[in-house]
Amino acid sequence: MRLARIAIICCMAVAMLALVGCASGPEKTWEDFVDAIKDGRADDALSHMDLMRMTERVLAEDEEMAAASEMFGGAEGIASLLEAEFRAAFAEGEFGLDETDTTLINADVSSTEIDGDTAVLLIEAEDETGTVHMERIDGDWKIVMFE
Repeated sequence: MRLARIAIICCMAVAMLALVGCASGPEKTWEDFVDAIKDGRADDALSHMDLMRMTERVLAEDEEMAAASEMFGGAEGIASLLEAEFRAAFAEGEFGLDETDTTLINADVSSTEIDGDTAVLLIEAEDETGTVHMERIDGDWKIVMFE
């Protein structure tokens, strides 16, 4: 009887962990990011991104940018500039989404591919398709590239 009780508790714990994993997966991170954008919450939106990893990816793919990166303080300097530009866009209302700007509001994750600690989401909105790359960093999914 005691062994059966332990087995049931273990099964329940595994099921709860699976539910928690689903609730905090890449799709949930994307939804939270979009909600933060829609609500004008720059800090929340930024919390779902890793600008340093994003910068490192760009520099790894673009030799000219990599060569010029030292003028901006290297990858850290560029990541800081990206954050400042993102915050400025919020302050200027560039992300002030309303009923007339439906692209992001109506975007859907059409597919998700997870490979260990990386994920690729295909995002479809109206006539546009985009790709969002994510990495699991310290247990949380973070956006590391938009295409």
